Amino acid sequence: MKQLDSGYTYQVDNVKKDAWHNLLLKFDDATFYQTWSYGSISWGEDNLSHLILMKDEEIVSIAQLRIVKLPLFRIGFAYLPWGPIWRRKNESVNYQHLSNMLRALYKEYVIRRGYMLRLLPKQIHKDEENICEIYKNENFSWSPDPMKTVYVDLTPSLEEIKKNLGSGWKKTLRRAMNIHLELIEEGDADLNGIATKLIKEMKQRKGFVEFGSMDGNISIHKDLPESLKLKLVFCKFENEIVAVLGWSRFGNIGLPLVSATGDKALKSLSPYRLYWKMIEYYKSHGFSKCDLGGINKEKNPGGYYFKTGVAGETRKEKNYIGQFDACENILSSICFKKGISLRENYRDLIFKINYWFTKSRVDKENDYSTRK
Repeated sequence: MKQLDSGYTYQVDNVKKDAWHNLLLKFDDATFYQTWSYGSISWGEDNLSHLILMKDEEIVSIAQLRIVKLPLFRIGFAYLPWGPIWRRKNESVNYQHLSNMLRALYKEYVIRRGYMLRLLPKQIHKDEENICEIYKNENFSWSPDPMKTVYVDLTPSLEEIKKNLGSGWKKTLRRAMNIHLELIEEGDADLNGIATKLIKEMKQRKGFVEFGSMDGNISIHKDLPESLKLKLVFCKFENEIVAVLGWSRFGNIGLPLVSATGDKALKSLSPYRLYWKMIEYYKSHGFSKCDLGGINKEKNPGGYYFKTGVAGETRKEKNYIGQFDACENILSSICFKKGISLRENYRDLIFKINYWFTKSRVDKENDYSTRK
């Protein structure tokens, strides 16, 4: 194991919630999934660990991890999604910060605690090859991240971005602009409740199962400080709120985190208005790109064509940079990989059962309509 370079030190679990949230605002690669609120609500407060890396006593990188361990044994795993965070605002990219953060993570969780350590950075930066090489040089093994995403490049002008929209998406957006819709941007408690109701309606209508996603994101949003809350925009059509879109407001890369339509939203074309509103927001606030949050052409073809239409002719479809593992405790490695396998098998089973019931319901409805 490599030692930290001169001047670098780290601290573990020596920070409070408010201070952690303030630290996130100092980094361009900060993300909703590294907020304390996300960790505590999704994983449980007692399962969090926070590591802070310093260079000459100045904080240069941070990471929030989920810890799962077996009682009475030196066996466990540490899981770091959407991190570590190391690109400081208003500074040049410093790869030395990343290298030393990886060494600190390795030293703390792999060597000192004996855990299996997995990092999923979810990077979509141009310097991915350099990043992968740094991970490998710091004794992390690489494997592909199964999630594929598509993003919108926000460096062109807003007019160019609109011009580059998918042809069908662009035509539908023009139609949506001619429909009388009211966009409501407040985020009070009553509207949070409406967002939850819309999510529930959409799940029942489309018949899909989410694992701790949009419902949880509303709860996390309510727990966050004002500076980190989601930007929630609602669409009102014929005197009723029929759709909501919520997106992250910090960091340098945009990310939609809540997207739901109620039963009466279809004829309003509200998703097109809301997504274009989000693109306008990110462009006006200086974001470099908008990561549309994962696509799967087989499992969710509707979502795939909608998102690729937003990204349009210049879209970038790609897998995230990969996942990186490190472990020197064979028991931790075996337990971790077995647990991941069981979890993925469970998710696949739930998806197949849900797909079968949804298809059966749709087939029955179509058969009834034909006979009628």
